[in-house]
Amino acid sequence: MKVIIFGAGRMGRRFIQIVRNNDLELAGICDISPEALAIAKEEYKLSDDQLYQDAEAMATECNAEVAIVATTAQAHYEYSMLAMQHGCKYLLCEKPLATSLAQCDRLIEEADKRGIILGVNHQMRHIGEYQRMHDLLNSPDFGCLNTLLIQSGNAGLSMNGLHFLEAFNYLAGSEMVEVTGWLRPEKVDNPRGAEFHDPGGAIRVETRDGHSMYLDMDTRNGHGMKVMAAGPCGQFVADLLEGTITIGARKPENRDKTTGLYATDNVGSLETYEPTDAIKSSTIVLRELLKGDKGNFVRGQEAKRLIEVLVAAYESSENDNKLIKLDDINLPREREFPWA
Repeated sequence: MKVIIFGAGRMGRRFIQIVRNNDLELAGICDISPEALAIAKEEYKLSDDQLYQDAEAMATECNAEVAIVATTAQAHYEYSMLAMQHGCKYLLCEKPLATSLAQCDRLIEEADKRGIILGVNHQMRHIGEYQRMHDLLNSPDFGCLNTLLIQSGNAGLSMNGLHFLEAFNYLAGSEMVEVTGWLRPEKVDNPRGAEFHDPGGAIRVETRDGHSMYLDMDTRNGHGMKVMAAGPCGQFVADLLEGTITIGARKPENRDKTTGLYATDNVGSLETYEPTDAIKSSTIVLRELLKGDKGNFVRGQEAKRLIEVLVAAYESSENDNKLIKLDDINLPREREFPWA
């Protein structure tokens, strides 16, 4: 199968290797920057006829079945639509899917109309440490997930916060329906360019089945990334930068006792893991996408829900931190956000 890639930045170049990992043919890679294309050519020994600065020329000439959009967010809608209108059958877009909910709606509608498999490169369900967290939370030692707390340095609510929302969705196995946001007012320099603004702050989310998540990415915090989860019988803390999970749980004979007895005898352990790199996890995502309806990947509708949660956090924060119930409110669909 032929593949085209929009974007020759760091992630776009990683996708060259991902395409090769899946035994696919790279028909073309496009970027407006000749310097980025030169780096891609050198790193992956590409030929000149694989390099494009004109996205429409690439989409028209390559006749590719698979398209990957790996640009910054403001171009996701344009290039995704371009790929679908020029015959691709499978489309994988980096997150966020788009910079407005209206753009998400139109992309999903176009994919449905043309019978295109549309996915977004959210990877948490394919990353080993999150699979381990999922197993722990569904074990007798924990019973289930009740609450999830994520404390991080200033990693951006769009850039990394959306990944954590997807992780919560995976770990809870329940749709997110209530959102409260506290976004920080200050604008912090974005490494991808001055035109981008990815806010920091905090978001609280509740699922339809009563799971709670609190995501803290305050712009004033400059180090670390930890996930803490609690169930009726246990608790763990995962240090995502150190590669450790510290686990504590009740002894089996104490599992049925009231939660008020929070200091019963502890059975503890420390696990270490090798963090999964972006190439390995994205390779799995692309393989799952190519399975079509049978694949295990984040589809367009799921990705739009994650963005709805983030947009609701803006709405909450801008309206005295009011609780936003996603089933009961019409979010601003045409509002565009300067995410990277």
